[in-house]
This record gives sequence, structure tokens and C-alpha cells, in this order.
Amino acid sequence: MADGTTPVHIDDEMAARIGGAFDDKKPLVVAYVDADGQAHLSFRGSTQGFSDTQLAIWVREAGGGLLKALPNNPRLSLMYRDTATKLSYLIYGRASVVTDPAVSQSIYDNSPQGERDRDPEQKGVAIVIDVDAIEGGNADKRINMRG
Repeated sequence: MADGTTPVHIDDEMAARIGGAFDDKKPLVVAYVDADGQAHLSFRGSTQGFSDTQLAIWVREAGGGLLKALPNNPRLSLMYRDTATKLSYLIYGRASVVTDPAVSQSIYDNSPQGERDRDPEQKGVAIVIDVDAIEGGNADKRINMRG
């Protein structure tokens, strides 16, 4: 695009960084807004690439605030930061609860072992995020993607 914006594309490097963030001790921060309009932040160690335009998260607490917020406002923001390389991703999208048991199982199975260990009975719920935009980068490259 003429303004430097490119289409949303979660490439292999980005997916590897996001999927490895828990083990690298750089879990993504997720922001959502509850039904009262209050913004919330939480770390999500199970965040992973799902497709070249989607992310997924295994949400361990099925009755938690994130899942309660989605019916009223599915919009989420996520932030990844690697301080050593000064690389950041600011990700904006819309989340939905996964209803297909096979897809849910795949998202659980692709979560880091440390996250699965916190929900061995799989009482959580999988969500998929359709990514609308990704911004960020570091000194070597800028990222400005729009869906």
C-alpha cells in the first residue's frame, strides 16, 4: 500500500516469537473491556499463531473475566515485547470462543507445557482472535499491517 501499510500476515518468525513467549519469559499482555466499561490487562502464556491472520489462546479459567467480556465486546489488544531486541508487536483483533472440540484440543495441545500443567483437566476454553491490525517493530524494521 502507498502509505507503507501492508496486509495482516503473521509470518513464521512472528508466530514463533508469540508461540514461544511463555518459555522465553515474555508472555503476551492481553487487554479487554468488561461489560461495565472497565479495561483489564492479563498475561496470556498460551497465546499462539493459529493462521496467517489469526491467533489463539487457551483460557484456563472458563468463568473468568475475559470470557465474560467477549459477548459484549469481542475486541482485544495484545502486546508482545522483547526487551533485548527492542522488538514489539501491538496486535488488535476480535475474539470468539471455539466450539469445535477438535480445534479446542489442538489449541490446548499447542500451548506450552507450563500452561497445560496449570489446567491438566482441560477445564479451560479456547478462543481464536481474528487479527485486524499489527503495529510495532524495532530499530531495524517497522510493522504496520491492516486487515
